[in-house]
Amino acid sequence: MLDIDNLEDLRDLTTVAFTIAGTIFFLLATIAAFMAVITFLIAIRTLNSIRSRVYPTMESLREAADNLRGGAAFVSENAVAPVIRVYGIYAGARRFLRVMSRVRRRRRE
Repeated sequence: MLDIDNLEDLRDLTTVAFTIAGTIFFLLATIAAFMAVITFLIAIRTLNSIRSRVYPTMESLREAADNLRGGAAFVSENAVAPVIRVYGIYAGARRFLRVMSRVRRRRRE
């Protein structure tokens, strides 16, 4: 098949083999580079698409949290605070009556 009689034939065969291998490697590297660029562009487009969907959702969640915060503040100011105030007055009056009943007992004794 191949007759390699001297070093010149071996050199020529090696040159041809490395040229073919180099060409194949170059083609594969070029295809890989194109695939990497295409993958990168698809990733950027996908991220932009996700971002365009996520930002409105995040804004909606932020508005909902603000509404909840406002509702909690409203309930705290208009429902809880008056109840606490009334209970504080009740507890203070009860304590006052206990102290006064002790003072009366000591006077009687």
